Order: sequence, then C-alpha cells, then structure tokens
Amino acid sequence: EKNKPLNTTAVVVSVATGMVGSPEMGLVTNTSGEGQHATVRCRTFLNAEIYPCRQVKLESRYVNAYFKVDKASYVGQWAGSDWYTDWEGSPI
Repeated sequence: EKNKPLNTTAVVVSVATGMVGSPEMGLVTNTSGEGQHATVRCRTFLNAEIYPCRQVKLESRYVNAYFKVDKASYVGQWAGSDWYTDWEGSPI
C-alpha cells in the first residue's frame, strides 16, 4: 500500500547496532502543504538493510519507537574508513 511500510521485520537501530550520535526529531510540512508531521533523522554505520519503506525500531535514550524510512543515503569513500547510512523516517 502507498505510504505504508513494507511487511518485514523491523531493523533495530541502537548504539549497540551501529547508531552514530543521537537521532534528531523534527516536524516537516506535509506534501499537500497543509499541516505537519513528525520526522526523525539518524546516522548509522553502513547498513544495507535500511532503505525507503523499511520499518526501523529506533532505540535511544530519548526515542523508542517504530519508523518507516522515507529517505536513505549511503556515505563513504572507497579509500576511506568512514561508511554511513543517513536516513529520515516517519512514525508508524
């Protein structure tokens, strides 16, 4: 279904599974231009299991909730040692 997460087991994102720093909560304007909805931004060490429409269970000091991944980008250089997944999500 449109705007629904995939029917898969949620990926757990926590410090123990590779979360880097703290998640950032915020509000974004709906695509219709009317109203706002909550969003989260988070960085993890490279994780190919985090991709759009995937369910994520975020476990941090202040946020413990399920999210649907809306955007994901993968950051790194072949000669470097820092490889990350940056993602944004909406609460489920």
